[in-house]
Amino acid sequence: MSRTKVSVKTVVWDLARALGYEPDTSIDSNGISDILTSQLLRCINSAHEDAYNANEWEDAWQDGTLTPTSGVIPFSDISDAARFTLWSEDPRPVTSSAYPIRSTTSVDGIQVQASVSTVFGFWLPQVAAFTDATSTTPVILESIASAVVDLARAEYLQTSGQHETAGKYEAKGRAKLEDRWAVEFQRVSRAPWLKAIS
Repeated sequence: MSRTKVSVKTVVWDLARALGYEPDTSIDSNGISDILTSQLLRCINSAHEDAYNANEWEDAWQDGTLTPTSGVIPFSDISDAARFTLWSEDPRPVTSSAYPIRSTTSVDGIQVQASVSTVFGFWLPQVAAFTDATSTTPVILESIASAVVDLARAEYLQTSGQHETAGKYEAKGRAKLEDRWAVEFQRVSRAPWLKAIS
Protein backbone atom coordinates (compact mmCIF):
# COMPACT_ATOMS: atom_id res chain seq x y z
CA MET A 1 0.00 0.00 0.00
CA SER A 2 2.64 2.43 1.03
CA ARG A 3 4.37 4.95 -1.15
CA THR A 4 7.51 6.89 -0.29
CA LYS A 5 7.79 8.46 3.15
CA VAL A 6 10.17 11.16 4.36
CA SER A 7 12.25 11.37 7.51
CA VAL A 8 11.78 13.60 10.52
CA LYS A 9 15.21 15.09 9.81
CA THR A 10 14.09 16.12 6.31
CA VAL A 11 11.01 17.87 7.70
CA VAL A 12 13.00 19.56 10.50
CA TRP A 13 15.51 20.85 7.97
CA ASP A 14 12.77 22.01 5.58
CA LEU A 15 11.05 23.86 8.42
CA ALA A 16 14.29 25.39 9.71
CA ARG A 17 15.16 26.66 6.24
CA ALA A 18 11.62 28.00 5.71
CA LEU A 19 12.12 30.02 8.90
CA GLY A 20 15.50 31.35 7.76
CA TYR A 21 17.81 29.00 9.69
CA GLU A 22 20.46 26.71 8.21
CA PRO A 23 20.64 23.36 10.05
CA ASP A 24 23.42 21.89 7.89
CA THR A 25 26.71 22.49 9.74
CA SER A 26 28.65 22.00 6.50
CA ILE A 27 26.93 25.15 5.23
CA ASP A 28 26.68 27.08 8.52
CA SER A 29 29.09 25.87 11.19
CA ASN A 30 26.68 27.04 13.92
CA GLY A 31 23.77 24.94 12.65
CA ILE A 32 20.70 25.33 14.87
CA SER A 33 20.68 25.19 18.64
CA ASP A 34 19.25 22.32 20.67
CA ILE A 35 16.59 24.70 22.02
CA LEU A 36 15.49 25.72 18.51
CA THR A 37 15.57 22.08 17.38
CA SER A 38 13.32 21.17 20.30
CA GLN A 39 10.90 23.98 19.42
CA LEU A 40 10.79 22.92 15.78
CA LEU A 41 10.20 19.29 16.73
CA ARG A 42 7.31 20.30 19.02
CA CYS A 43 5.78 22.32 16.16
CA ILE A 44 6.26 19.40 13.75
CA ASN A 45 4.59 16.96 16.14
CA SER A 46 1.59 19.25 16.49
CA ALA A 47 1.37 19.86 12.73
CA HIS A 48 1.88 16.19 11.90
CA GLU A 49 -0.92 15.12 14.24
CA ASP A 50 -3.21 17.69 12.64
CA ALA A 51 -2.35 16.64 9.08
CA TYR A 52 -2.39 12.90 9.83
CA ASN A 53 -5.84 13.13 11.42
CA ALA A 54 -7.24 15.42 8.70
CA ASN A 55 -8.22 12.38 6.62
CA GLU A 56 -7.69 8.64 6.42
CA TRP A 57 -4.66 8.65 4.12
CA GLU A 58 -4.31 5.29 2.40
CA ASP A 59 -0.58 5.14 3.09
CA ALA A 60 -1.21 5.46 6.82
CA TRP A 61 -3.12 2.17 6.95
CA GLN A 62 -1.27 -1.00 7.90
CA ASP A 63 -2.33 -4.56 7.21
CA GLY A 64 -1.52 -8.15 8.00
CA THR A 65 -2.68 -11.47 9.35
CA LEU A 66 -3.92 -11.41 12.95
CA THR A 67 -4.41 -14.36 15.26
CA PRO A 68 -7.19 -14.15 17.86
CA THR A 69 -6.56 -15.84 21.19
CA SER A 70 -9.83 -17.14 22.67
CA GLY A 71 -11.59 -14.96 20.08
CA VAL A 72 -9.76 -11.74 21.07
CA ILE A 73 -7.15 -9.68 19.22
CA PRO A 74 -5.30 -7.36 21.62
CA PHE A 75 -5.30 -3.69 20.61
CA SER A 76 -1.50 -3.78 20.81
CA ASP A 77 -1.51 -6.09 17.75
CA ILE A 78 -2.96 -3.22 15.70
CA SER A 79 -0.90 -0.38 17.20
CA ASP A 80 -3.83 0.73 19.39
CA ALA A 81 -5.72 1.77 16.26
CA ALA A 82 -9.21 3.20 16.64
CA ARG A 83 -10.13 2.31 13.03
CA PHE A 84 -9.80 -1.21 11.68
CA THR A 85 -11.50 -3.76 9.45
CA LEU A 86 -11.22 -7.55 9.57
CA TRP A 87 -11.54 -10.01 6.69
CA SER A 88 -11.44 -13.79 6.24
CA GLU A 89 -8.38 -13.32 4.00
CA ASP A 90 -6.67 -10.53 2.09
CA PRO A 91 -9.49 -9.06 -0.05
CA ARG A 92 -7.20 -7.22 -2.49
CA PRO A 93 -6.28 -9.98 -4.97
CA VAL A 94 -8.69 -10.32 -7.88
CA THR A 95 -9.16 -14.01 -7.08
CA SER A 96 -9.91 -13.39 -3.41
CA SER A 97 -13.12 -14.78 -1.95
CA ALA A 98 -12.65 -12.77 1.25
CA TYR A 99 -15.64 -11.77 3.30
CA PRO A 100 -15.82 -9.27 6.16
CA ILE A 101 -15.52 -10.54 9.73
CA ARG A 102 -17.73 -8.81 12.23
CA SER A 103 -16.29 -7.76 15.57
CA THR A 104 -16.96 -5.78 18.71
CA THR A 105 -14.51 -4.19 21.13
CA SER A 106 -13.98 -4.44 24.85
CA VAL A 107 -11.25 -3.50 27.30
CA ASP A 108 -9.54 -6.78 26.33
CA GLY A 109 -9.35 -5.91 22.63
CA ILE A 110 -11.23 -6.83 19.48
CA GLN A 111 -13.79 -9.59 20.01
CA VAL A 112 -13.96 -11.52 16.73
CA GLN A 113 -17.53 -12.56 15.96
CA ALA A 114 -16.63 -15.68 13.98
CA SER A 115 -14.98 -19.04 14.63
CA VAL A 116 -11.73 -18.46 12.75
CA SER A 117 -8.09 -19.17 13.57
CA THR A 118 -6.77 -16.09 11.75
CA VAL A 119 -8.14 -12.97 10.11
CA PHE A 120 -6.65 -10.44 7.74
CA GLY A 121 -6.85 -6.93 9.10
CA PHE A 122 -6.40 -3.33 8.03
CA TRP A 123 -5.84 -0.73 10.74
CA LEU A 124 -5.11 2.97 11.01
CA PRO A 125 -2.51 3.41 13.79
CA GLN A 126 -2.56 6.32 16.20
CA VAL A 127 -0.35 9.22 15.13
CA ALA A 128 3.27 8.86 16.21
CA ALA A 129 5.08 11.44 18.35
CA PHE A 130 8.60 12.14 17.12
CA THR A 131 11.41 12.54 19.64
CA ASP A 132 14.53 12.44 17.46
CA ALA A 133 15.01 15.42 15.14
CA THR A 134 17.99 13.71 13.48
CA SER A 135 16.20 10.48 12.56
CA THR A 136 16.64 9.54 8.90
CA THR A 137 14.07 6.73 9.06
CA PRO A 138 11.25 7.46 6.58
CA VAL A 139 8.14 7.80 8.78
CA ILE A 140 6.15 10.85 7.60
CA LEU A 141 3.74 10.27 4.73
CA GLU A 142 5.11 12.04 1.67
CA SER A 143 1.57 13.03 0.71
CA ILE A 144 1.28 15.28 3.80
CA ALA A 145 4.93 16.28 4.41
CA SER A 146 4.74 19.64 2.66
CA ALA A 147 1.54 20.55 4.52
CA VAL A 148 3.22 19.50 7.81
CA VAL A 149 6.01 22.01 7.13
CA ASP A 150 3.50 24.82 6.47
CA LEU A 151 1.39 23.96 9.53
CA ALA A 152 4.50 23.68 11.72
CA ARG A 153 5.70 27.02 10.38
CA ALA A 154 2.34 28.53 11.32
CA GLU A 155 2.62 27.01 14.80
CA TYR A 156 6.13 28.42 15.26
CA LEU A 157 5.10 31.88 14.03
CA GLN A 158 2.02 31.83 16.27
CA THR A 159 4.13 31.19 19.36
CA SER A 160 6.42 34.09 18.43
CA GLY A 161 3.48 36.52 18.10
CA GLN A 162 3.41 36.70 14.30
CA HIS A 163 -0.28 35.90 14.08
CA GLU A 164 -1.06 37.32 10.64
CA THR A 165 1.83 35.52 8.94
CA ALA A 166 0.98 32.37 10.91
CA GLY A 167 -2.57 32.53 9.56
CA LYS A 168 -1.21 32.70 6.03
CA TYR A 169 0.83 29.52 6.45
CA GLU A 170 -1.96 27.74 8.28
CA ALA A 171 -4.26 28.43 5.32
CA LYS A 172 -1.54 27.32 2.90
CA GLY A 173 -1.06 24.05 4.80
CA ARG A 174 -4.80 23.37 4.95
CA ALA A 175 -5.15 24.07 1.22
CA LYS A 176 -2.37 21.56 0.51
CA LEU A 177 -4.17 18.95 2.62
CA GLU A 178 -7.42 19.59 0.72
CA ASP A 179 -5.66 19.34 -2.65
CA ARG A 180 -3.87 16.18 -1.58
CA TRP A 181 -7.09 14.63 -0.29
CA ALA A 182 -8.83 15.34 -3.62
CA VAL A 183 -6.22 13.10 -5.25
CA GLU A 184 -6.01 10.61 -2.37
CA PHE A 185 -9.81 10.18 -2.25
CA GLN A 186 -9.71 8.44 -5.62
CA ARG A 187 -7.37 5.78 -4.22
CA VAL A 188 -9.25 5.31 -0.96
CA SER A 189 -12.64 5.11 -2.66
CA ARG A 190 -11.33 2.15 -4.69
CA ALA A 191 -10.38 0.33 -1.48
CA PRO A 192 -13.67 -1.01 -0.06
CA TRP A 193 -11.71 -3.14 2.43
CA LEU A 194 -10.93 0.05 4.39
CA LYS A 195 -14.61 0.71 5.07
CA ALA A 196 -15.73 0.22 8.65
CA ILE A 197 -17.52 -3.02 9.40
CA SER A 198 -19.61 -3.33 12.55
